[in-house]
Amino acid sequence: RHTRYISVTGVQTCALPILLQYSSADHTFSSNVRIRWEYRPGSELFVVWTDEHDTNSLDPHANLALRNRAFVVKMTRLFRF
Repeated sequence: RHTRYISVTGVQTCALPILLQYSSADHTFSSNVRIRWEYRPGSELFVVWTDEHDTNSLDPHANLALRNRAFVVKMTRLFRF
């Protein structure tokens, strides 16, 4: 299993980690991109894109056949009492 992890942080409250992974056991290539923004202390917005492709498809015309894809948005808010 080969994994590459890239993280870009230009602003203290924002991060862009990118995960690229190839599994020779499953013959899959996966990617995960996540944006995390802390829009106020303790409150964050996450946007995530995930992709997984089969690199060992039996169909010669199916180049990197899609196995899974997801797009998720999550927002958290800290309430102080």
